[in-house]
Amino acid sequence: MSKFIEELKRRNVIKASIAYLVVTWILLQLLSILLPIIETPDWVLKTLTLLMAMGFPIWVIFSWVYEVTPKGIKKTTSVSIEQSITAKTNKRLNILIIIFLIIAIVVSFFNRSAPKIISSKISKPISENSIAVLPFDDMSSESDTQWFCDGVAEDILTNLTKIKDLKVISGTSTERYRDTDKSISEIAKELGVSYILDGSVRKQDDKVLISAYLISANDEQIWADSYNKDLEDVFSIQQDVSKKIVQQFQLVLSPEEEKVLYTLPTQNLEAYEALLRARSFAGKGTKEGFDLSIELYQQAIDLDPNFADAYAEMAFSYIDNRGRDMNNWNKNLNIVRRLVDKALKIDPNSAKAYSAKGVVAIFDHNQEEAKENFKKSIELNSNDPDAHRNMARYYLRRNSKDLNKSLYHINKAV
Repeated sequence: MSKFIEELKRRNVIKASIAYLVVTWILLQLLSILLPIIETPDWVLKTLTLLMAMGFPIWVIFSWVYEVTPKGIKKTTSVSIEQSITAKTNKRLNILIIIFLIIAIVVSFFNRSAPKIISSKISKPISENSIAVLPFDDMSSESDTQWFCDGVAEDILTNLTKIKDLKVISGTSTERYRDTDKSISEIAKELGVSYILDGSVRKQDDKVLISAYLISANDEQIWADSYNKDLEDVFSIQQDVSKKIVQQFQLVLSPEEEKVLYTLPTQNLEAYEALLRARSFAGKGTKEGFDLSIELYQQAIDLDPNFADAYAEMAFSYIDNRGRDMNNWNKNLNIVRRLVDKALKIDPNSAKAYSAKGVVAIFDHNQEEAKENFKKSIELNSNDPDAHRNMARYYLRRNSKDLNKSLYHINKAV
């Protein structure tokens, strides 16, 4: 046995094995830092680890069978003692092992002390009173009313965002889960919420069937209900779902929050459908989309002249279309002013209208008025990411620059 060990030493098998293990360890540490940054699937690191483990016995056999010589790699048995340079190789391996050990210590220290980079796949801290509303599935026979399904889910979400004690994830963040295979618990952990609202909508002629499910982060169904009613009852269905969620969280609503929750945006179903179609086109972010949305918002206003949301959202279609329609901007800015004033006259508590008014004030170089309107918008709807985004932009402007406050509001928006 002692002769075998001596032969292992003579052929530098032990030193070569130590060098392989140290280098492999360093590579795995570096990969564990770098792979999460580029959001590589977990199986990649596991596969690389397995391959490196499988390579170890191959390396040991290679070290035993072959020897490095000045003339290249040759079988150890064919190298005479006079030609062997195993002593020199031994010294080189000693130096390499020491260097790699130093690198290993540095990498280990960096891996422990460096802040962890959080990707979208890593779970976020779960907030107790928090919810995300997933896009509702279109169950209609022709599958051509997704715009209506999205509108139903978005209005339930909008109702919930107006409750200050409830953290609500924006529709922008939940959109990526529209056709996902992920479980409810996985989605909840990634978004950092305690509950998920999922559902489906079937719209057929003048009837609507809406199913809604409230599910906990542990994938436990807390509440479920189905509503099979006339299409004109869609508003009462949205309100009822919102009320059931508030009851589940055992939240005490202020009189203002109750008023918002129980007030219908419009009594005109056709106007509501026009608004939902307008939203779907505005969400495309193109000039054609904004132009079509403006036509549909106007249609909603013609059907219901007291539809405050239609005025406020139409104002934002003009604002967001600015970069694509600069030739008409001065004329459109005056239209935005009239739309905002009309929206606030109908509904003095329209958060979106105040947000649009703040944007107009920015264009008018009235910084203080902009700040007050953004502030009012946030007071009315503290869960609106767009309101926080606008306030963050305000704090980046030259005359009102405050990086800490800007960072606070943009983090809230995110």
